[in-house]
Amino acid sequence: MEDGDGRLVAVFENSKPQTEVTLAPGKEAYAGLLLRQSNDDVSTLVKNLALAPHGQSPDTNTGEGVLLELPKGGVRMDDKARVTYWNSSSEAAVSPLFAH
Repeated sequence: MEDGDGRLVAVFENSKPQTEVTLAPGKEAYAGLLLRQSNDDVSTLVKNLALAPHGQSPDTNTGEGVLLELPKGGVRMDDKARVTYWNSSSEAAVSPLFAH
């Protein structure tokens, strides 16, 4: 996941699934995104957010990413924004966001 300035969003390491998530055609996987971890006004307005999948490591290209649709006007992110690993259930993807 990268913000509109091309910076990668860090991963919640505690969100790594027990087993590798492999998708069959037409199946879904889930990831969670936490944009800010503070109430301070030290966030940046982001109007573009891209999802670019990768393989076993971030430098492994697995194809084109997509530009995510954000609310009109953008969203605010801080330098503590985090994304989870892909998981096979939405619950497993978002639960690490609330465990910190």
